[in-house]
Amino acid sequence: DPVAEDEAEDPVAEDEDTTDEDTTVVDPEEPEDEVTEDVVVEENLPEMSGTIYDLVLSTSGDKALEDTSSPTYLAFKWMSLEDTSYTTSILSNENELITRYSLAATYYAFLDRTRRLEADGTDVSRHLNMLKSNWMSDIDHCKWHGIKCKNGCVTEMTLHKYGLTGSIPDELSQLTCLEVLNLGSNKLEGSIPDSFYTLSNLEKLYLNDNKLSGSISNDVGALTNLENMYLGENKLSGSIPDTVTNMKSLIYFSLLSNKITGEVPIFPTQIQYLDLGSNQLEGTLPEMFSNYRNLGVLYLDHNAFHGTIPDGYGTMGNKKLQTLYLNNNTLTGTLPLTFGGIWILSIRTEGNDITINDKTCKLLVLTGNGELLELGADCGKCDCEDLCDGDKCY
Repeated sequence: DPVAEDEAEDPVAEDEDTTDEDTTVVDPEEPEDEVTEDVVVEENLPEMSGTIYDLVLSTSGDKALEDTSSPTYLAFKWMSLEDTSYTTSILSNENELITRYSLAATYYAFLDRTRRLEADGTDVSRHLNMLKSNWMSDIDHCKWHGIKCKNGCVTEMTLHKYGLTGSIPDELSQLTCLEVLNLGSNKLEGSIPDSFYTLSNLEKLYLNDNKLSGSISNDVGALTNLENMYLGENKLSGSIPDTVTNMKSLIYFSLLSNKITGEVPIFPTQIQYLDLGSNQLEGTLPEMFSNYRNLGVLYLDHNAFHGTIPDGYGTMGNKKLQTLYLNNNTLTGTLPLTFGGIWILSIRTEGNDITINDKTCKLLVLTGNGELLELGADCGKCDCEDLCDGDKCY
């Protein structure tokens, strides 16, 4: 018997007195189970010391550095461990170092929390809709997409429709040469940081069509070089600060479709375009606009204004008024006859209790009285019978 022969040749089997336990026969062809140990990979962490650390600490503070998912920490880590070649070459240039750090922190801030954590992996360049951009590469940051510089100082950041998420970081205020900032049509949330209003060189600001909330700081009056300010289609609340009157360069201003309350403050007299439509503004229509000689477009529609339309509104813009939307308020009375002589004019008063005189309907360039391009009114209050169709007046 083959099994018996194997047992006979086994020295343990021959000496039965050596053990009281049964002997287990193992098939030599059956491999034993391998014992594996989990391999722990230690994360490479930046040294919390040195030039970069000191710069980040003085710029953003220690609390931001303590949060390892914060834009501050991720930017610090990137410069310390991944951007070593370029960062090392500019260690002696503090201004350039601050600029690169501020842009890196801005990059990470424009990711939501989950994507920021994902970006803390091996390939951060694949994130954002800057996904196809060259941000976070080892080239000069002045050559990153949407960035323009003068003498090494960032003067323009244009990331319109980039699919940005997250919030506006304080570090953005370190770009002190910034003249143009366009972050419009993204998905940015949170409030506009107070530090933002220290960008004294800013001339054009586009934050429209996002999800920004909170109020506009009184510090907005410090932006005395700002010409264009578009904050429309957000979730901003509170009142318009009285300090807007200090914005002596302001020409275009839009707060369209927010949740702004209160009355309209005094705007700079040089303003040409003002859109405060679709908010919760109240009070009477501001008389001051009657004397604004440059005002060509004024939207005050879809608010809670009451009272009558000031007679001076017909002469605002020094007869250069092009668009006046007063519709969907609680206004009463008659549209002033002083609008005659304005060359190109679109007027909307529907959704009020405003009567339109037939002389307004006869504005025509050929008669020297200007031309009415658009008239929105409630037909029951409009004498322009030839312009009415059903319950609408055109």
